[in-house]
Amino acid sequence: MKKFFGRIADHLIDFVVSTVISLIGTYIATNNLLDIEQLPKDSVKIVVAIFMLTLIVCILIVRFCRNAFRHKYRIRTLEVIVEYLGDKVKVTDIYSVSTYRMFQSMMYTSRTWFSNEAIKLKAKPKKYKIKKIRESGNKHEYYVVFPKKLSFWNKPITFKTELIGGNKSRQFENYYCYDVVCPVDKLILDVRIPADMCTLSAEMISFKVHEDESGAGNQPLNYNCGFKHEVLNPKVGYSYMLKWQWEGEERALRNKKQK
Repeated sequence: MKKFFGRIADHLIDFVVSTVISLIGTYIATNNLLDIEQLPKDSVKIVVAIFMLTLIVCILIVRFCRNAFRHKYRIRTLEVIVEYLGDKVKVTDIYSVSTYRMFQSMMYTSRTWFSNEAIKLKAKPKKYKIKKIRESGNKHEYYVVFPKKLSFWNKPITFKTELIGGNKSRQFENYYCYDVVCPVDKLILDVRIPADMCTLSAEMISFKVHEDESGAGNQPLNYNCGFKHEVLNPKVGYSYMLKWQWEGEERALRNKKQK
């Protein structure tokens, strides 16, 4: 229950603030803290109406700007599809994105992949472009460039990025992790692994970014052509990890390469 209230607290804060201000205004009026008898009744109503309307407008502006100052974008839906193919791995991110700001032309994102393996990045549809920023060790940073500028009054845009990474050394671990760095309404993690390569159970783990898994919340998952889990309103600053175990020839091959 505590976790549930923590998740929705940010959505309720504006309602609480507006309610408190309204109560304060009522208290002032009912306790004659303002000498309202000196004003005509209609004038009092007009003043109160203007005051309350101003408060409502200010609250709406603060609510919008709070996210605008913290984040450029809001991800309405993000579906991450990980296809494990042995010697290579394909990761497809399907985005539905809106912005809190005006005239945004690109969105920053990054990938972690092994520096000794090949990697290929692209965006679809073709009108969306990948603009590389830098590569540092295993980290690849880039922009997704939009075909036209996006502002807060526009409808969400939909696009996807595809990564095809080499895995000949079998360095891809037995998990996939996504770090939430901006507001996300719905996150879907879909890891597709052949049944003879993994166990028939996995778990979804969530924990704060840069912390370990100890004490993290987890949820068991059963195999169904892989493992898939949906998270509504994942927390900004948290990591969501889908973790399984290798089996069969895949496990034997990994043990051999690690020796």
